[in-house]
Amino acid sequence: MADKNLASRIINLRESKNMKQSDLARRLSLDKSSMSKIENGTRKVSSDEILKIANIFEVSTDYLLGNNEKNHKSPDWATEADRIDLDKLLQSNTPMGYGGMSMAPEDKEKVRNVIEGIYWDRLKKLREEGKKVGVYMRYDTYLKVEQLAQSFETYDPFTIADRLGFEVHFEDIGANMGVCTPILGTTDIVISDSLRDSPARLPVMAHELCHGIEDTACVSWYTLGDYQKNSAEYKANAFACQELAKLYEEEYDELPDSFNTLKNAYGLPDEFLEFFSFS
Repeated sequence: MADKNLASRIINLRESKNMKQSDLARRLSLDKSSMSKIENGTRKVSSDEILKIANIFEVSTDYLLGNNEKNHKSPDWATEADRIDLDKLLQSNTPMGYGGMSMAPEDKEKVRNVIEGIYWDRLKKLREEGKKVGVYMRYDTYLKVEQLAQSFETYDPFTIADRLGFEVHFEDIGANMGVCTPILGTTDIVISDSLRDSPARLPVMAHELCHGIEDTACVSWYTLGDYQKNSAEYKANAFACQELAKLYEEEYDELPDSFNTLKNAYGLPDEFLEFFSFS
């Protein structure tokens, strides 16, 4: 039997990413009719399709299947976006372990309960204080962004690169937007000359800055599209988005209230929408 709740979650996830039904069908290798039946709740979704959908939207299969709500009830005031953010937070903290040893299932459950409790309590407090909540950030990305800001007192990727001793060049590099590579002991970042006077130079620079910090042993290209999850490219894109969200706060004294706000300010490509969640 098809699951109406699953269908609703799929629709919510797709619409939150401004994705057309036909685009999701294509990524799942389904025809439009099958995709329509899934979203109408009249066609059962296979386990393989569940996994693909979870990967596309970066949520757990437990979230899609409603297991999170069955085992861990969220507050009545919580939105679907809140539940998705919590699911991402939990994913970023797995597999849980300490000192190289994996946790027993019952210990993981205890830690999960603590994380969930802190999340809901803090979210409620922030809402009551009228503070903006959003721009979901993995904890490891958060640490990287904040440690750089504390060291250099800015979120500007050009300033940070300069203070790290990186050399930045604007050159004609064809269809490529950015390249990062170590040359004779110095990390060089080359950005397309076509972006010299464009705000779009900022996401490219932030992306390549991440490569310069982490991946200086190899040439790294700024790319979009079907990058592998957890790849260097995916992480660099995530870092760029979070760095620019904080740069926006630095410049305007408030967090951006939507993806379009950041897009208009810094020329972020539409593909980066998946790294954000605004409440």
